[in-house]
Amino acid sequence: MPNKTTFRIIGRGRVGLSLAALLPQIGYQETPELREPEILFITTPDTAISKTAELCAETLRPTVALHCSGAHGSELLDPLARIGVAIGSLHPLRSFNTKLTKLEQLSGVYWCIEGEPKAVAVATEIVHKLSGQIIEISQGSKPLYHAAAVTACGHLVALLDMSVEMLMECGLERSKALQVLLPLVNSTIENLNNWGIERSLTGPFARKDYETVITHLRALTSAKGDYLSVYTALGRRSLAIKSRGI
Repeated sequence: MPNKTTFRIIGRGRVGLSLAALLPQIGYQETPELREPEILFITTPDTAISKTAELCAETLRPTVALHCSGAHGSELLDPLARIGVAIGSLHPLRSFNTKLTKLEQLSGVYWCIEGEPKAVAVATEIVHKLSGQIIEISQGSKPLYHAAAVTACGHLVALLDMSVEMLMECGLERSKALQVLLPLVNSTIENLNNWGIERSLTGPFARKDYETVITHLRALTSAKGDYLSVYTALGRRSLAIKSRGI
């Protein structure tokens, strides 16, 4: 029986713990502390990646090193590159609010990969074994790529929080307000999946119902929360979507 490819993970946040649980299920083996790994994963917070790479370069010589930051390229691993390690980055476009333990939880997920050819090849093999999909982003584009991901995920949560507060001003309890909004959000996601952006735009901006928009603006101006600037900025974006979908 062939030996399994060995790995070590430094950084035990949600992504690191998830990889530690899932990689053995697809044929990789985590090394004991005293053994040299073939693949090194650095899954620390972004601010600690460079320092961790420096420390690892003093004690380890893996074949490949990958970090899992979305906002930064493989340049953070340069201390390891200088000792001959192939470096790259591997970032899953998935929200990790807990440790993942089942392979199906990553099935179909897109992973952003970049780095040196050998590192990209290893990362690609891992993603394929996880039944994921790959996008390749250049090192210099990683910050914009990650900003896009945050806008679609973290900012969506922030936007829903704002909508919940609006409904609370209407008299609903917080938990009830979220419960009311989630079917609406889920139907929008379903429409996006089936029809794309332009055909999924609904509401007064899609209809160019400016009287309703004016009614909204008046209500938002007198509301307790600071909602107006977000509503108007997103309204302008909605009008741009509408104009290109004509």
